[in-house]
Amino acid sequence: MNYIEFENLLKKLNLTKKEFSKLSELSYQTVMSWAKTNNVPNWVKSWRQNYIDKKKFERIKAMIRDEINRYIYGVCLVVSSIPIFNFNVSVN
Repeated sequence: MNYIEFENLLKKLNLTKKEFSKLSELSYQTVMSWAKTNNVPNWVKSWRQNYIDKKKFERIKAMIRDEINRYIYGVCLVVSSIPIFNFNVSVN
């Protein structure tokens, strides 16, 4: 991968070079030095895929959490409507 491809990759991922350097635990100077050599390490391609997968899993996790919270809230509403369970349900 050359440096222009790397810059395009960051644009697609909506990342700055500083953000990339922080996420990949590289110094910003190291990332910037790739421009001089026009050579980006091969591992960046697999890092890209791992980053994309991580973002997908974070979205799925949030969706599942939201569904569970909605289900629990619904169950609490049903239970609270039963006369022997006299309590109020509040959502934070």
